[in-house]
Amino acid sequence: MDPVLTALADHWDDVHERLAPERSRALDALAADLAAATTDRARRGVRQRLIDELRHSLPVDHPVREAIVRGSRATTGTPVEWHAAVDRLTETFVQRDARLARLDLLAEPGHTPDEVRGMGADPATPGLLRLPLPEGGHRLPAFQFTAEGRPHAVVLAVNELLGAATDPWGVADWWCRPNSRLDAVPAALLGVVPDGDLYTAARAVRGDE
Repeated sequence: MDPVLTALADHWDDVHERLAPERSRALDALAADLAAATTDRARRGVRQRLIDELRHSLPVDHPVREAIVRGSRATTGTPVEWHAAVDRLTETFVQRDARLARLDLLAEPGHTPDEVRGMGADPATPGLLRLPLPEGGHRLPAFQFTAEGRPHAVVLAVNELLGAATDPWGVADWWCRPNSRLDAVPAALLGVVPDGDLYTAARAVRGDE
């Protein structure tokens, strides 16, 4: 199996911790390019760019630098092993990206189930987003509730429409990221635009519009 891509997959988080923010973003961009590449020629080109990026960013005794010395000139192993190394690094990148995105969503204002009960609402209300915490338990994003502590009816409807019960992270991402159809973050428009506009934008995600 390719030593460079294998070592990079093994030490992906450690490499990121050692890089300056702009270099870390560049590494993610290269990994995204590798995931999008459709030919071996394109993948080998991205591999070389990864090597060029990391050769000057890591200490000489880092395992990835050592792998670069061993395997920078050519890939090793059978075509099946080469493809497996590419797929493994791509999966590592995707998993880290998803993990960081979830941490960003958990950093948004939210409530514990007990806090929701204290507001007079039921945290088990069907349609409410409940984001699993790494240490156990759940966090309920605050945008779902009115100033009086009641769930927004349109939030419950949109969450049901988009399948929050089975994909809470995906639905939370829809609410908390800019939406091209609305030209804004949907959660920021609660009480600002008609509820129907939000529901229509959510239906567009499902291809219903």
